[in-house]
Amino acid sequence: MAAPTSADQLHTAHITQLLLLNLGSRNACMRALIAHPNDLNASANWLITHRNDANIDSDPFAQTAATTTATTTSTTIAASTTASTTINRSSLPQPSVAQTPTQQQMIQQVMNAGYSREEALRAYTNVSTADHNEVAKLTRYLREHPKRDTGASSAYSNSSWYPYANQNKKKVARPVIDIDKIEVDKEEMCDVEQCEELQHICIMMREYKKFLQKMEDENESVDTTQMKDGTDYEAHGFYAYFVEAISGDDDDEKYTLSDVMDDFLHVLNKHDTRYGELSKVQRIVLGKDGMDGALASEALRSRILQRIRCAHNSDDDEVLEKYYFGFSSVKEISLQQLCDKMYVYLVHSYDLAVKLDVAEYEALDQQLGVRTNAELHAEKLQQRRLQQQLQNDADHDDMSTLVKEKDIACYVGHTYFANYSKLLAAKRDQTWFATAGAGGTNAQYNKFYGVVNVDAFQTRIDPKELKTKLHKQRRAEREKKRLHEAAVQKEKQALVQKELASAAAADDKKDDEKEDATTAAESKAAAAAGNETEAAKDASNTTSDATTEATSKPAVSDEAQASSQVSQPQPSPKPSPKASPQASPSKVVEHVDKKEFSFGVRYNYWPEFEDLIALNITQSQAKHGDLEAELTQNAVCKLSAFEYGVLKEKASIYLETTWCKESIEAGVNPFGIEIMAPIEKSHIMAVMVYCNYDALRNALCATYMRLSEQETDDAMIERHSHFYWLGKYLREAVECYGTEAHKSETKRFYHGMAHNTRIMQDDEIKALFVYPPLSTTSCMELALNHCSRPNNNSNNNNDDVAVAPLILEIKGFVCKYFDCAWLSDVCYEKEKVFFGGNRALTVNKCIDYTFGYDHKLFVTAMKYIPDIFRASSSEWKINKHDDMLQETKDAIRNLLFSQLNKFGDNASAAKYPDNFGENGVPRTQAQRLAQFCASTTEVRMHYDAMYNYRAYAFLSSLFMTATRTFVELSVIRELFPNVTTFSLIRVPLTTLTFMYLKSFISPPNQEEEKDDHKDGNGDDDADNNGQPLRCQIREFRLIDPKTDAMSIAQVIQAEEKSLAALQWTISSPDQVSLLLQYSDTPVAVKEPTPPPVAVVAVQDDSKTENEADKAKTEKSASVSTTTTKKVMVKRIVKRVVKKKKSQADVSDAQASQPGAAPASQTEISKPADAQ
Repeated sequence: MAAPTSADQLHTAHITQLLLLNLGSRNACMRALIAHPNDLNASANWLITHRNDANIDSDPFAQTAATTTATTTSTTIAASTTASTTINRSSLPQPSVAQTPTQQQMIQQVMNAGYSREEALRAYTNVSTADHNEVAKLTRYLREHPKRDTGASSAYSNSSWYPYANQNKKKVARPVIDIDKIEVDKEEMCDVEQCEELQHICIMMREYKKFLQKMEDENESVDTTQMKDGTDYEAHGFYAYFVEAISGDDDDEKYTLSDVMDDFLHVLNKHDTRYGELSKVQRIVLGKDGMDGALASEALRSRILQRIRCAHNSDDDEVLEKYYFGFSSVKEISLQQLCDKMYVYLVHSYDLAVKLDVAEYEALDQQLGVRTNAELHAEKLQQRRLQQQLQNDADHDDMSTLVKEKDIACYVGHTYFANYSKLLAAKRDQTWFATAGAGGTNAQYNKFYGVVNVDAFQTRIDPKELKTKLHKQRRAEREKKRLHEAAVQKEKQALVQKELASAAAADDKKDDEKEDATTAAESKAAAAAGNETEAAKDASNTTSDATTEATSKPAVSDEAQASSQVSQPQPSPKPSPKASPQASPSKVVEHVDKKEFSFGVRYNYWPEFEDLIALNITQSQAKHGDLEAELTQNAVCKLSAFEYGVLKEKASIYLETTWCKESIEAGVNPFGIEIMAPIEKSHIMAVMVYCNYDALRNALCATYMRLSEQETDDAMIERHSHFYWLGKYLREAVECYGTEAHKSETKRFYHGMAHNTRIMQDDEIKALFVYPPLSTTSCMELALNHCSRPNNNSNNNNDDVAVAPLILEIKGFVCKYFDCAWLSDVCYEKEKVFFGGNRALTVNKCIDYTFGYDHKLFVTAMKYIPDIFRASSSEWKINKHDDMLQETKDAIRNLLFSQLNKFGDNASAAKYPDNFGENGVPRTQAQRLAQFCASTTEVRMHYDAMYNYRAYAFLSSLFMTATRTFVELSVIRELFPNVTTFSLIRVPLTTLTFMYLKSFISPPNQEEEKDDHKDGNGDDDADNNGQPLRCQIREFRLIDPKTDAMSIAQVIQAEEKSLAALQWTISSPDQVSLLLQYSDTPVAVKEPTPPPVAVVAVQDDSKTENEADKAKTEKSASVSTTTTKKVMVKRIVKRVVKKKKSQADVSDAQASQPGAAPASQTEISKPADAQ
């Protein structure tokens, strides 16, 4: 639309509205409407933006008048713009001197040509400076460079004129992100049917099967002596065949043993752990393109199963040769061990009961009505189809529709757990786990059971608190030492002062003696010299003596006093108790969380790393110089040189794999290992020793446990010094190259232990810091196998539950573990090792070995159940149970259902669902719940808590009425058969509340139950009059009710009579709550006594005057004989005006007083004579 060229073309209403907004002058408003003629909001924003322009208040049409005239005589935009530059400037308010147009003027001229302000500003910005003042060049630029249409609306199309609107705020420069252009890397699933890595493994297994069958057939004819001499050694081995026939001749494309293990690790980590499709992998391996069936010979199968587990526990090289067909080459035996590892995992995982057989558990799913994997897959596929709107022909599997094969962990807490556990028991080879070689026992080689000993737990002290404590102790010791040195220095100074004072006293004594001798000599000379006159001599001598005494005695007294002061030692001041060197330092208060426990002993192998909890052990204390010497020369337990060579060879093969180079790297650690550093061969060897060599592992783990409480730290260090390098490298492998537990694929870690109640309670054990190596498995089936007992085939009764082992499901969060499956020869164990105890482990579940329920869940649920029925109005808070998980809520609900089903015929009538089954609840918890319900006589519930989602709202459908009126008392009666008092806190007081209460406490219809009473089968609870009661509840307490609808007084007044008819009383003892009590005797409601009716006699004036005259006459006759006295009697007549009562009040008064006279009799009329 063309811009307006005169004021008449502008909307007058728009100009008025802009002027009312006080955004500028009239000329400014017209300029705004020229820019945006049809958008008032955009015009207002334009005014706000251009309020500081130089010509904002000038008349816009005074300048365009000449432009309009020139436009009519020209046919091009260039001519019009040329004419606009030669307008008559005499009509404008500017001076006649020619000036350079401003930017705003040029933009306005371009806008007058029909362009928007954004386009005019874009042209002015992009043309050269010389062309800024030529409108023709500006418009030409716009024609040659049109703005690309992005489909977005104008910047002012939906803008607001309000000056503080969001679009008027200063925009922050942010990067423009186009979501449509962001490419998210989606994981592409590897199709097991087309997997090249699996095809390579199939070739290896096929050739290895041929080799085993050949060696079995030729074992008797093979000359082992010739093999040992080395002449035909390489020709008979599978390693020679691999190098010649499988590996290839090209060095660049040679298929090495590291490549073989890379392919196997792809199958292990991707198709099994990630996708959960081991059954498909096994089908392909045993198919025609693979091995074409497992080994037919039972002897070969037994040999492989035995040597993969037991060969490492023998230090006799001849036994190894027997296991491996007489071969003694390191490379040959290394390759055979790697092939045994792959064969057992791919072929015999289901036979060893480490996996649930797919066909067996799917058949059991259909039999028991459990959802199958096919149903789950179809459901996920349908959900993705609805989300992405895909057609059926475009459906394909990806990670969103992936359904893994089920394991036994999927049925934990399920009613039919024992049925699925029997599938494993039927295939479990008891002798395989009970005896691991000749003379082996389960306890000796069972690393997944019994390592955690609750009796050996110790209260953990936080290292930070311990560091603070040690710092305070050191500071106290320094202060004590300083005070002791100060006291010693003070004693030395006092001793020196005493010696000086003694020396000064001795000198003073000598001076006194010398002066006394001089005085005596002078006196003797004076006596002998005088011969003149005795009197004069006597007088002279007396005067001389007096003078001498007067001058000598004061001096001697001062000197003696000073000497005595110096000679007497000054008593040293007593030190204050704070400064006493014997004063004990202030006691350090320790804040120890009693719920955190540690287990075992930790060693610190790095002197530069401070570990206050660990026992420091240095390299100089190690018995051996390196790992090789420690493994081959250990006095406690060692490997043969040949076995060490096999271990080293396999470690080199694993170290060269792509998986090791790309996936295993060092993380943040305090041990001095650089971040992202590759793992070293020593670490791999340490992990392999721990996984594969049971004797060495047990000897190592024994050094992390004290033999007794009296064993000293030095003795512990002495025992561990035999395994210094093995412990150090294993610790570094776990804490430097390990993975945090929350990043695990399964995030589940299992370990078995004996039955213990402390481990089930968070109040007892909240966190666990395990210092020794702890082996766990992500395969719960394996944990079940290691927990197998001799009486495993006993019948499933509850008497056996109390002694059943537990399977702990552990969570580590940020605690690191090392995945040993790719290094272990028995990779089907899925072993994960925790070591060091720097981070806490928590017990997530305590799974029962027999029935599969979680003891910890039931213990937690039983902790909450008493709080529901013993609510407190003062302590209850809305967020008290924020941490209650959904599974805990379900357990509470199902526990209450199971208890309710024990009442009457509820179980047979299926009144409440039974989600636990026959053996789904631990016996101890079931007994505890039954005892609680039977012993409870007073139930106290909170109305608000039953409707708060953070508290017990999940039970509102069970315990509350549909109208939210009250608690379902029938359910309370079934759950607590002996309840006599029921209290409800903060219940709203409404008419419906008491209608429900009265319907519950009212006796049943006697006509309907007449036959029951005759037969003596009526309700056992009855009052003295034989009226049956609905239950034994004799008292209802409504504590602090909500009085929005009815007050307490109104409730009492309204319900007192109806409750009395049912022999119930209602009162409010504290004027805050209501108390409803049942009475054994009939209740009579005492009506309030009305005030008595006042009967006032009206005195008559005439009668009063006659009585007064009569009395006066009698009195005058009696006193006439004596004196005559005139008595003046003042008559006072008192009139009482009584208000006449209404007929309704009179009727109420008559009803309240049966003996009272009728209303007509209470009205006193005047006597007839008065009328």
